[in-house]
Amino acid sequence: MWSHRRRLGDWWRGPGPREVRAAWLDVRRTPAPYLGGVLTLLALLVLLRYTWWSAVLGPFLLAVGTLVVFRLGAWLVVPEGWGFRTRAGGLVAGAAVVGLGAVAGWLVLAVILAALVGVLGMTQEERYRARVRAVLARRVSSGAGIVPEELRVENARWDGRRLVAAEIRCEANPDTYRRDRLAALLAEALRDTGVSYEVSWSMERPVFVMRAVSALPTGVHDRHWSGPCRAVPLGVTNEDAAGQTDEGCADGPTEPRLPACAWNPERNLLVVGTAAKTGFKRGLCARAMRLGFFPGGMYVLDGASSSDYVVLAGRHGIRAVARTPRDWATALRHLASIVESRHWDNVEYRGGRCSTEPDHPSLCVVIEEPRRIRALLGGRFDRFCSRFARHCRETNVRLILVTRRADSEEMIPNAVRDLLDDVVVMGPVPRAGAESVLGRDWRSATDVYGAVWPPGRGVARLEGRIGHFQAFLLDRPRDLPAAEYLYPPPKGSPRLVIPPTEHGQSRPTPAK
Repeated sequence: MWSHRRRLGDWWRGPGPREVRAAWLDVRRTPAPYLGGVLTLLALLVLLRYTWWSAVLGPFLLAVGTLVVFRLGAWLVVPEGWGFRTRAGGLVAGAAVVGLGAVAGWLVLAVILAALVGVLGMTQEERYRARVRAVLARRVSSGAGIVPEELRVENARWDGRRLVAAEIRCEANPDTYRRDRLAALLAEALRDTGVSYEVSWSMERPVFVMRAVSALPTGVHDRHWSGPCRAVPLGVTNEDAAGQTDEGCADGPTEPRLPACAWNPERNLLVVGTAAKTGFKRGLCARAMRLGFFPGGMYVLDGASSSDYVVLAGRHGIRAVARTPRDWATALRHLASIVESRHWDNVEYRGGRCSTEPDHPSLCVVIEEPRRIRALLGGRFDRFCSRFARHCRETNVRLILVTRRADSEEMIPNAVRDLLDDVVVMGPVPRAGAESVLGRDWRSATDVYGAVWPPGRGVARLEGRIGHFQAFLLDRPRDLPAAEYLYPPPKGSPRLVIPPTEHGQSRPTPAK
């Protein structure tokens, strides 16, 4: 039962049913037209003669008509004096359906509904743009204390579903203070679409001018990072990069206008999400070890028992890739002994019983799906988490915790929850999960009104700053042998010389 619910949840949050999600959000926001649609079609079943073939078409028309006729009717152009536009559009569509059904019967009505389905598909992009304009007006008006009708979006330019530029006219001419407030609200209103906007006040015309800043690419391949990096690169971002930023440290065709989003390996990291998480976590581990951030090695405890980390097994610095309960127990014993030994080394030095200060190399522990590890190992895992939480910082051990959900106590052990300094959310997640890890910035990680999330798109809160980013893509060497040098070299292999390359896929050569 749990697996079916999980598959259904993954499908619902995926890119396929985004139009269904948008329709559901519209129904929740303005239920009156859709309730009117249900009542209208029920009235049709009563008013029209109920024959055997209408009994077959009736339920179909009830379902399709409720979603199609009144969803399309909500966008009909009606006179402004008719009051609430959406409700008036639904009533006009309902009256048209009743009249046509009474005159022509079910057959003609079915043809009309089929035509409406086609129109609905052709107007999908226009309806998405209308939803974006409505969301923009509603969010800004609620933050500024004005009614949405006072804001009008004019001269909008679009690139598909992406708003490139627009003019926002405010009916009441705002003073200087309110201009700054409205400009800030306009810049933040559409952050969840993955595009940043700069807003200025036009002195020639009393309007706000919104322009999209650089948009994120839909895919960026990993490459060799020349020179010493101060942090682990995660991807490219159109925000002010959190963590360390170096636009020139990437060798290859990375967008030079986009800064790199990087994670400070001195801080513990939480990775949440269901979409495009596989490639991100594999690339994160390979990149961190290849760049030498964890000379003490890396332990991977894969609670999902997947094949995502198998490509890392047997490589330099990878101490263990544990996929079974027996491997988990062995890795936990080794980690517990390392943490305990380092702790007592610090105790001896700080107590004056040792003259040499311990210099413990940084070590990383990757734990995926701790709920399953805890369910199978029980108290052993809880005791390790408790000890790890007390001594991880002083023993120079870092944690990367990967989970599908973060809104449940079982998903993240309480002992380590407070240790997680930074957060990465891959793909859209439910509101409860986004609120639990991002707090008031939860809207940045949710799918609002059918927004499109390309594979690898995520939200990162690093060192207190939040922004969207596009993760680097890293192919498996099994699929693309030329990507082998982007991983840590296998154990026992000669030291590899990483050549600078334009495309990030040339083959490395052994050192002479």
